[in-house]
Amino acid sequence: MKITTVGVIIAALCIISCSKERSDSEVKRFFEQGKFGSESDVALLRKSALTGDWDYIATFYGMTSPTDMDVCRVAITGLRQKYPDTEYSCAPLN
Repeated sequence: MKITTVGVIIAALCIISCSKERSDSEVKRFFEQGKFGSESDVALLRKSALTGDWDYIATFYGMTSPTDMDVCRVAITGLRQKYPDTEYSCAPLN
């Protein structure tokens, strides 16, 4: 019974990570086609403690004042207060 449960969990994690990679690339491709508003659209990224890769968390777009980058930085300030050991970054998407 325990082996079956572990197998199901491993299979579920593989499916989730595969679909996550696909959805991340679809989002990136969408925003590379053009920007919303006058400034670059911005991705909020979190550094994975396991792999060291930057994981896509959110997109900020269509803002003028404050800009997308400003809003992303404010979000990071709040996240760092809640999760001080996690690294976050903002990156232009287009």
